[in-house]
Amino acid sequence: MNTAAEVESVLQTILEVNIRLDAAFVKEAYKATLQDDSVRLAKLQELYTAGKPAKLFEASMKKGRSLLIGVENLHDDNNNSSIYENLLKGELPYIRK
Repeated sequence: MNTAAEVESVLQTILEVNIRLDAAFVKEAYKATLQDDSVRLAKLQELYTAGKPAKLFEASMKKGRSLLIGVENLHDDNNNSSIYENLLKGELPYIRK
């Protein structure tokens, strides 16, 4: 890479790929949450975080918990499923507090 435009192009591509990847995991995690499937959620998290450096993993976990708290309030039934409680407490396999 020799120019700012080339660097920008590479970074844009990386962001586009990551957004699509994140969206796929969010979709699957949402489905697993609706089914109260903590085993599936743990596997998704394991796959998602496998290639992330530790600092990015911790930042992702904090962001995810914040999002989870917001989304939890949107459910029509207003029942706190065990999956939400376990995710927030970090009690599913592979989830670090």
